[in-house]
Amino acid sequence: MLTLQGILQAKVGDLAIRNTFRGVWNSLQLNGSRPVFYDSFYDVMAPNHGWTLTDDLDLIYQNTELGFNVGVRFTAVIPLYRTADWGPAGEAQPGLGDRNGPTLRVGPLVSYTFREGRHSFFNAPTVFVLAQWWVTHRYRTGGCDECTPAGLPMIVVGFAFRGDT
Repeated sequence: MLTLQGILQAKVGDLAIRNTFRGVWNSLQLNGSRPVFYDSFYDVMAPNHGWTLTDDLDLIYQNTELGFNVGVRFTAVIPLYRTADWGPAGEAQPGLGDRNGPTLRVGPLVSYTFREGRHSFFNAPTVFVLAQWWVTHRYRTGGCDECTPAGLPMIVVGFAFRGDT
């Protein structure tokens, strides 16, 4: 797996914008030389020996005095399929790749930093919550019999800190 990533960020007053773009190349030894596999991190059928592109766009209001951030995140995941990725024995099946990507999610993000210090091993402990609803996804927008209901979001709760030595 090879991941290439670029981050573009800017801040004007208390408003910040950050765009994180990734290109992920996978080259795995799959059973039966399968051309695709389920990538649980990006929640797509990813092409083997091919690229998956992702983009996270964050618009954030930062209140450093009170230690909280609130904003919105838009996520796009685009697997770049080849014609033969969805056909039996290398025969193309038009339309299958189109139904498996791209996927789009959008939702709020909130974080709170307890204290910001200097020259500490345990600095700026932060809790964060991100909830995103799928706008486009083959199995997560409620459009099929085996789908997850459209109102059910992906929720991420986390803890982070920085450290200086």
